Amino acid sequence: MFSYKLKTIMKFKFIVKFLFLLCLFTTVILYFSERKMVYLTSVASTTTSTSEFGDNQENFEASESSMYSVIILVQVHDRIQYLRELIYSLSKVSGISSALLVFSHDLIDEEINNLIRNVTFCDVLQIYFPYSIQNFPDQFPGDDPNDCPRNIEKTEAIEKNCTSAQFPDKFNHYRESRLCQIKHHWWWKANYVIDSLEVTRNHTGLFLFLEEDFYVLPDLIYVMKKMDGACRNHKDCGGLVMGYREQARCPANELRTVLQRRMGTIGFAIYRKTWELFKNCSENFCTFDEYNWDLSIFHVMKTCLKDQVTLLFSACSPRVLHLGVCGVHKKTKNCENSFNVLKKFYREMVYNHNPEKISVTELVGLVRIPGGNGGWADPRDHELCMSMVNKDMG
Repeated sequence: MFSYKLKTIMKFKFIVKFLFLLCLFTTVILYFSERKMVYLTSVASTTTSTSEFGDNQENFEASESSMYSVIILVQVHDRIQYLRELIYSLSKVSGISSALLVFSHDLIDEEINNLIRNVTFCDVLQIYFPYSIQNFPDQFPGDDPNDCPRNIEKTEAIEKNCTSAQFPDKFNHYRESRLCQIKHHWWWKANYVIDSLEVTRNHTGLFLFLEEDFYVLPDLIYVMKKMDGACRNHKDCGGLVMGYREQARCPANELRTVLQRRMGTIGFAIYRKTWELFKNCSENFCTFDEYNWDLSIFHVMKTCLKDQVTLLFSACSPRVLHLGVCGVHKKTKNCENSFNVLKKFYREMVYNHNPEKISVTELVGLVRIPGGNGGWADPRDHELCMSMVNKDMG
């Protein structure tokens, strides 16, 4: 009897030990086979990466409190054909392994998720905008059945008693959720990544904002380092604009930049100190009747900050390019052919790779204050926007 119990106990111990070893083996296999990628929904997670920094980073090193040379935030909707090209271009950037790439989504799409899961050239985070139309399809901030139609007259809206009837925009139009979502998403993303995520909240370098239909050149980080050094020589310089709508070419081996008191969307990069200034003007950003986030930031710079902040623009041979010909504001039947033509032209700019010289021209004269394009007069949008400030919105 005792012998039988002993054999049973030994057998049980063997099974437990076998299961423990199996679990340990599985964990090790998963660790070495899976890419270090963190997917965030409502709970923030962190990575423990110790990425190596690229070459030519003398003045662009990550500080002791930050693991990364630059945090790159990409706002994603649903244009996977553009996103694929952006990711390809990022993979060719020298020193990209020192960056953290944050994809911020307003749509859960498995094809897009699978595309991003295959990114292996740097550390990656995916975050999801919690107040998306996809999450709230039939209520604010999506389209509530009782919302006022965009083009209804105010008197008719009041008679109909639709939501926010008293608050059309400056052009007597009512809110469109698809447009409002873009500004909300950008503001949430900036607040969340800069202030709330543990892996980024101590980052003291640049935060670079990209969109899914942008394209970058291989010396992006090298040129950012050059411009960062020049920017720090001007006490009011709060960030960089790596793209330029004018597609002029710089002379060989030279980078020409312009210091201006205006806003640029393409390759917009800021320091934490600049973000703090913007955040202190949250009410100006959140209540200005303008559905575009960039023009809202420009409004903040001109009104609340009273021209305290300048930005250093790449005046020629931009390192961030806008491929988008199909999207919110533009509709083209043949998107694929259109951006292929643009890419062919843009790639010709690589001849000015890693320029050694940099020049700065100061153009700090008066710039017209933007009047606003409307689309942002609903008090519900103002309130939601303000609620995102200084809070962990995960």
